[in-house]
Amino acid sequence: MDLARSFADKVPENEFSTAELQGYLLEHKRNPLSAVEDVLGWIENERTQREEKKKREEERKAKAKANRLAGEAGSPFYGLPSPRRDPLEIDVLPPSPAANASPDGCACKASSPPADADGEPRGEGQAPATPPAEAENEDVVVVGLSEGEKA
Repeated sequence: MDLARSFADKVPENEFSTAELQGYLLEHKRNPLSAVEDVLGWIENERTQREEKKKREEERKAKAKANRLAGEAGSPFYGLPSPRRDPLEIDVLPPSPAANASPDGCACKASSPPADADGEPRGEGQAPATPPAEAENEDVVVVGLSEGEKA
Protein backbone atom coordinates (compact mmCIF):
# COMPACT_ATOMS: atom_id res chain seq x y z
CA MET A 1 0.00 0.00 0.00
CA ASP A 2 1.40 3.43 -0.85
CA LEU A 3 1.80 6.29 1.69
CA ALA A 4 -0.91 8.50 0.19
CA ARG A 5 -3.56 5.75 0.35
CA SER A 6 -2.50 4.83 3.90
CA PHE A 7 -2.71 8.48 5.00
CA ALA A 8 -6.13 8.98 3.33
CA ASP A 9 -7.52 5.85 4.99
CA LYS A 10 -6.60 7.16 8.47
CA VAL A 11 -8.05 10.68 8.07
CA PRO A 12 -11.84 10.94 8.55
CA GLU A 13 -13.75 12.59 5.70
CA ASN A 14 -15.19 16.10 6.12
CA GLU A 15 -13.74 16.64 9.61
CA PHE A 16 -10.62 18.64 8.78
CA SER A 17 -10.17 21.45 6.32
CA THR A 18 -7.69 21.29 3.48
CA ALA A 19 -5.66 24.00 5.25
CA GLU A 20 -5.48 21.97 8.47
CA LEU A 21 -4.32 18.87 6.61
CA GLN A 22 -1.84 20.87 4.57
CA GLY A 23 -0.43 22.40 7.76
CA TYR A 24 0.04 18.94 9.24
CA LEU A 25 1.72 17.63 6.10
CA LEU A 26 4.05 20.65 5.94
CA GLU A 27 5.24 19.82 9.46
CA HIS A 28 6.30 16.41 8.10
CA LYS A 29 7.47 17.39 4.62
CA ARG A 30 10.96 15.96 5.19
CA ASN A 31 9.66 12.63 6.53
CA PRO A 32 6.39 11.50 4.88
CA LEU A 33 6.49 8.16 6.68
CA SER A 34 6.23 9.92 10.07
CA ALA A 35 3.24 11.91 8.72
CA VAL A 36 1.38 8.67 8.10
CA GLU A 37 2.47 7.08 11.38
CA ASP A 38 1.63 10.14 13.54
CA VAL A 39 -1.65 11.20 11.90
CA LEU A 40 -3.90 9.38 14.39
CA GLY A 41 -2.22 11.15 17.31
CA TRP A 42 -2.61 14.48 15.49
CA ILE A 43 -6.31 13.79 14.91
CA GLU A 44 -6.89 13.09 18.62
CA ASN A 45 -4.96 16.22 19.57
CA GLU A 46 -6.99 18.36 17.16
CA ARG A 47 -10.28 16.97 18.49
CA THR A 48 -9.21 17.65 22.09
CA GLN A 49 -8.22 21.22 21.23
CA ARG A 50 -11.54 21.82 19.47
CA GLU A 51 -13.50 20.56 22.47
CA GLU A 52 -11.49 22.72 24.89
CA LYS A 53 -11.98 25.77 22.67
CA LYS A 54 -15.73 25.10 22.45
CA LYS A 55 -15.96 24.73 26.23
CA ARG A 56 -14.02 27.99 26.84
CA GLU A 57 -16.27 29.83 24.40
CA GLU A 58 -19.44 28.52 26.09
CA GLU A 59 -18.07 29.56 29.51
CA ARG A 60 -17.19 33.01 28.17
CA LYS A 61 -20.68 33.46 26.72
CA ALA A 62 -22.34 32.29 29.94
CA LYS A 63 -20.21 34.68 32.00
CA ALA A 64 -20.98 37.60 29.66
CA LYS A 65 -24.70 36.82 29.86
CA ALA A 66 -24.59 36.63 33.66
CA ASN A 67 -22.74 39.96 33.83
CA ARG A 68 -25.22 41.56 31.46
CA LEU A 69 -28.21 40.26 33.44
CA ALA A 70 -26.66 41.38 36.73
CA GLY A 71 -26.11 44.85 35.29
CA GLU A 72 -29.64 45.00 33.95
CA ALA A 73 -31.11 43.89 37.29
CA GLY A 74 -29.57 46.93 38.97
CA SER A 75 -30.86 49.26 36.28
CA PRO A 76 -34.05 51.30 36.76
CA PHE A 77 -35.00 50.15 33.26
CA TYR A 78 -34.80 46.43 34.16
CA GLY A 79 -37.51 44.48 32.40
CA LEU A 80 -38.28 47.21 29.88
CA PRO A 81 -37.44 46.64 26.23
CA SER A 82 -34.34 48.47 25.12
CA PRO A 83 -35.11 51.35 22.77
CA ARG A 84 -33.99 50.95 19.20
CA ARG A 85 -32.71 54.26 17.85
CA ASP A 86 -32.25 55.41 14.33
CA PRO A 87 -28.49 56.03 13.93
CA LEU A 88 -29.24 59.21 11.97
CA GLU A 89 -31.52 60.58 14.70
CA ILE A 90 -30.06 63.51 16.56
CA ASP A 91 -30.90 64.89 19.98
CA VAL A 92 -31.95 68.51 19.99
CA LEU A 93 -31.74 70.00 23.43
CA PRO A 94 -33.17 73.37 24.41
CA PRO A 95 -30.59 75.98 25.35
CA SER A 96 -29.72 75.91 29.02
CA PRO A 97 -30.76 79.01 30.96
CA ALA A 98 -27.81 81.22 31.90
CA ALA A 99 -27.18 82.01 35.55
CA ASN A 100 -27.30 85.76 34.85
CA ALA A 101 -30.29 85.85 32.52
CA SER A 102 -32.13 89.14 32.45
CA PRO A 103 -35.91 89.30 33.06
CA ASP A 104 -36.58 89.60 29.32
CA GLY A 105 -34.91 86.21 28.76
CA CYS A 106 -31.61 87.49 27.41
CA ALA A 107 -28.78 85.23 28.55
CA CYS A 108 -26.12 87.92 28.24
CA LYS A 109 -24.54 89.41 31.33
CA ALA A 110 -26.02 92.76 32.26
CA SER A 111 -22.59 94.11 33.21
CA SER A 112 -21.00 93.57 29.79
CA PRO A 113 -21.36 96.40 27.24
CA PRO A 114 -23.03 95.66 23.92
CA ALA A 115 -20.67 94.36 21.23
CA ASP A 116 -20.45 94.82 17.49
CA ALA A 117 -20.29 92.00 14.91
CA ASP A 118 -16.56 91.46 15.57
CA GLY A 119 -17.13 91.06 19.31
CA GLU A 120 -15.59 94.46 20.09
CA PRO A 121 -17.40 96.48 22.76
CA ARG A 122 -19.54 99.31 21.39
CA GLY A 123 -19.51 102.70 23.02
CA GLU A 124 -22.69 104.38 24.26
CA GLY A 125 -24.67 106.05 21.51
CA GLN A 126 -22.99 104.03 18.74
CA ALA A 127 -25.30 102.29 16.34
CA PRO A 128 -25.09 98.49 16.28
CA ALA A 129 -22.79 97.13 13.60
CA THR A 130 -24.51 95.52 10.65
CA PRO A 131 -23.54 91.94 9.95
CA PRO A 132 -21.47 91.31 6.82
CA ALA A 133 -23.48 90.56 3.69
CA GLU A 134 -22.11 87.03 3.37
CA ALA A 135 -23.35 86.16 6.88
CA GLU A 136 -26.94 86.58 5.71
CA ASN A 137 -26.58 83.77 3.16
CA GLU A 138 -24.69 81.26 5.30
CA ASP A 139 -26.29 77.85 5.75
CA VAL A 140 -26.63 76.47 9.25
CA VAL A 141 -24.80 73.16 9.55
CA VAL A 142 -26.37 70.66 11.93
CA VAL A 143 -24.50 67.51 12.88
CA GLY A 144 -26.50 64.45 11.90
CA LEU A 145 -28.06 65.92 8.74
CA SER A 146 -26.81 64.89 5.36
CA GLU A 147 -25.27 67.45 3.03
CA GLY A 148 -27.85 69.63 1.41
CA GLU A 149 -30.45 69.27 4.19
CA LYS A 150 -31.21 72.35 6.24
CA ALA A 151 -32.34 72.52 9.83
